[in-house]
Amino acid sequence: MNKFSPIPGFRLITVSHTPLHRGFHVTFDNGYTVSVQFGPNSVCSVKNEDDEIITPLNIDEKVPNAEVAVISEDQELIPFRSGDETKGFVSPEELVGILTWVMRRGKENEAVNTP
Repeated sequence: MNKFSPIPGFRLITVSHTPLHRGFHVTFDNGYTVSVQFGPNSVCSVKNEDDEIITPLNIDEKVPNAEVAVISEDQELIPFRSGDETKGFVSPEELVGILTWVMRRGKENEAVNTP
């Protein structure tokens, strides 16, 4: 089973990492997991990360994009077509394409065929 989420479904990541971490995992029946992260240390458009010290009271809870990773049932990161193991600044529309691709995967580890 996948250590990122032991059963198919959703897993909230916020509390399990740090109070400032924001994200979730979606695990499919095929054992693959999509990690969606959008906290201050993620490759995304967190608005209040410039000079302001981020605290649980002022963290930006809504961002237009997120950092995404695809994890195989063997807990290996599946690279995107670019060769990168994570993809930053992923829009909601692009995330749907990644989720669909992962849901349709068999057991083979091949690069995520998204831009």
